[in-house]
Amino acid sequence: MAKQAIIATPPKLTSSPRVDFLTPDFDALVWNKGYDVVYEKAIQCPCSMRTQNYQSSCMNCMGSGWIFINPVQTKAVLQSINRNTKYQQWSQEMLGTISVTMENRFQLSFMDKLRVIDSTIIYAENVLVRNFKGQLYAYTIYPIIDITECFLFIDVKSKLQFLINGVDFTFQENKILFNSSNIKEGSSISVRYIHNLQYNIIDINHDVRNSYLLDNRSREQQNLLPIGAIGRKSHYIIDALNVDGTNIYDNSQQTNNKNEYGQCFRNQ
Repeated sequence: MAKQAIIATPPKLTSSPRVDFLTPDFDALVWNKGYDVVYEKAIQCPCSMRTQNYQSSCMNCMGSGWIFINPVQTKAVLQSINRNTKYQQWSQEMLGTISVTMENRFQLSFMDKLRVIDSTIIYAENVLVRNFKGQLYAYTIYPIIDITECFLFIDVKSKLQFLINGVDFTFQENKILFNSSNIKEGSSISVRYIHNLQYNIIDINHDVRNSYLLDNRSREQQNLLPIGAIGRKSHYIIDALNVDGTNIYDNSQQTNNKNEYGQCFRNQ
């Protein structure tokens, strides 16, 4: 049997001044001052339930352990947290960390993904070449806009071999496809590329931002305000896709975007 709570006696509120927060005003602030972002929900892949490890053959999470679904384009206010660092020691825990504010209709959760549409940045990483049915390929952490430099490691006594886009390799999203005869399965590649800023949610620091206001009949109504979260650049918290294959299943239920969020800036 459920426990029955005793309702506490409220203090005397007659003639007490009050300030009400209005959700439309907060939402307007987010919309007017926010960045254009693509927001995706995160769900943990169940492929690890039996093996206790994420499976490299899983075409749902691509071996990363996380599935991102139902992308929708909207607005978010983003602000760097590690900003007062001119005369302070840098903190590895704070690198690439931002505060995120979105409208309350977006119920942010751990590992949800935000991709900033109009902002790009350079990232460099090393990737390992794989072979699937005769196709040599490698995955990067971020979807690629353009590759600026790409080098093949030969051995410790040889100069790196510069690879030419369109000749030695092509790319699509976060997948690089190799054509050069010098590249073999297991080769190490160093790649520097342009991508959109991308963050994953690591904490919900304001998961409750509710207030009350009086309606036109002087009754208290709960008012849901924008929620706040902490995000971090994706490469600090998630590895590149690690799958034996070049295809991935899309588990998105696109019909839910409009029903759940209304008509946002643009559904993807």
